Amino acid sequence: MSMEWDGRGPFVLRELVGSLETILAGPGTDYAADLLARTAELGGSGQIAEVIEAVSADRELLGRCASRSFAHPLGFQKFVLLAGRRFEVRLHLWVPGAQVATEHVHNHRFAFASYVLLGRLSSNLYDHAADGVLAAGYRESRSADARTYLFSPTGLVRVVRRETTELSTGMSYFMNPETLHQVSPVDTPSASLVIKIPTPRTTTTVLMPPLQKPPRFAARTALTLDTARSMLRDALELIRR
Repeated sequence: MSMEWDGRGPFVLRELVGSLETILAGPGTDYAADLLARTAELGGSGQIAEVIEAVSADRELLGRCASRSFAHPLGFQKFVLLAGRRFEVRLHLWVPGAQVATEHVHNHRFAFASYVLLGRLSSNLYDHAADGVLAAGYRESRSADARTYLFSPTGLVRVVRRETTELSTGMSYFMNPETLHQVSPVDTPSASLVIKIPTPRTTTTVLMPPLQKPPRFAARTALTLDTARSMLRDALELIRR
């Protein structure tokens, strides 16, 4: 089964995919503002609920979603609702009772736009600084099957927290792949819509306390079709409250 969306589904999916492909196929790479605006529109208008319903109602689309969705080691549920040539539309959900781990300072392989659908998230941004806090650097990559996280030490660095923002329902932001940050839920349940776009980089930077060892994450286990359907139904109920 191809992981990319193949044009199936109702108008809400075709319109979403068309708008994202248009934004990302434009001249140059200055698409941050347009992508952020489309993400905020998708989340703020309630259209994301229609997208979730459309994916849940189509067995093939739901199967693609389930095969790429899993319980993230940091304590949130990650759903990949749609994947195109240049983008992924994701839903991240933190639910009451889940064991939420402290996120290490990190950057990403990709840029993304995000909109807070529910609850509140705390966002910290960091910079390298000679007078900053000492941290051990690691290069994070994935195994050949992309199911396991791998960590290679890169040496000690110093970083300083330059900004802390509480992101409440209805707020959105754009994150460049180079930006060092942490995100954690202030409330549960909390949920965010994330639209990621590809970059050529295959690794990320992860920073942690010098004496702390890299986490040993278990292999990611994809959701079953029935589990994905049930969890998306529960997510819809929370988002629509």
